[in-house]
Amino acid sequence: LTASLELPLWNMDTTMLEKAILTEMVEINMYAVVVKDPQGRMLVGKMRDDKWGIIDATPDIAGDFLTAEITLMKDNSALGSAKIYITKQFMAARVQNEIQKIVITAVMLDVLLLAFLTLLLHGLIIRPVNRLRSAANAIADGNLQQQISIRQRDEIGSLAEAFQHMKRSIAQVLQEIERLVHAVQEGNLSARGNTGAFSGSWRELITGVNSMFDAFAAPISLTSDSIDQLSKSNIPAPITATYRGDFNQTKENLNMLLTDIRGVIDEINRLSNGIQEGHLNIRGEISAFSGGWRELILSVNKVIDAFVAPINMTTSALARIAKGEIPEQIADTYPGDFNAIKYHLNAFISAMRQITDLADEMA
Repeated sequence: LTASLELPLWNMDTTMLEKAILTEMVEINMYAVVVKDPQGRMLVGKMRDDKWGIIDATPDIAGDFLTAEITLMKDNSALGSAKIYITKQFMAARVQNEIQKIVITAVMLDVLLLAFLTLLLHGLIIRPVNRLRSAANAIADGNLQQQISIRQRDEIGSLAEAFQHMKRSIAQVLQEIERLVHAVQEGNLSARGNTGAFSGSWRELITGVNSMFDAFAAPISLTSDSIDQLSKSNIPAPITATYRGDFNQTKENLNMLLTDIRGVIDEINRLSNGIQEGHLNIRGEISAFSGGWRELILSVNKVIDAFVAPINMTTSALARIAKGEIPEQIADTYPGDFNAIKYHLNAFISAMRQITDLADEMA
């Protein structure tokens, strides 16, 4: 505006001054523009009438306006001044529009961030958990050749290593039992399982098998049938026949193994199905297991806890914002990439609070 008014004012060309003023008043929020000489007398001016049309300005413009007066200079000499009148109504509308743009932009950025974090969570947690579920199903089906290719230094990685160890243990036990079964089928009744290669319940199982071999007859045949079913990916029903002494203990150990395997597979499938259906409060029943199986279910629960906490935190904050509330800054600390959710959510809360404060000040 200053550049367009200086030359016409220097030449005292009122026609060009009016054209410059009319060009400026194309802006709908512009109420009036008045050009005065150095003595403060109005040379030319335009203002709005009641229908917001443009008319010649009066010397005294009254009303609640935002004003700005500019001194027009040329060669260090004052040519006069230009005074601009802007309506607060339109200015407030423009500010409101800018605020809406900022809010929409912030929401869009948060949505994009949430989508990115969802993809990240899918890659770091959900996808590896699905791989472990597939591996568990493969083990349940008797496929011990499937590789668990998860190389993460976190709970997921620990769980994958536990699966690998479980798979190796089951594979070794099955290989040893198959060797003994083959030896018996070949008529080598002196063959015995290598108990030194195993520990815990697996060692007890091989010892029990050896005891049954020592006793011959029906217990050997029944055990061979059970082991054969396991080697073919079938989990047989519990043994209900009654034996004396060590024979009966072997039967109980075998039943315990079958129950543990069946229970762990069922529990993992229950957890996997529950999470896929959106039940994030589901957890494994650790009281139903003991030993290594209990540790396995505890590890699965820790994995679920790791991503449920930040999801619940985000959901709670967004729910309050959706109700028109501005929550306090989130002070809790989360590990790794989960903390990025808290950081950006806090940034969004701060932006909302600043916008609200600005609106209050303008009001």
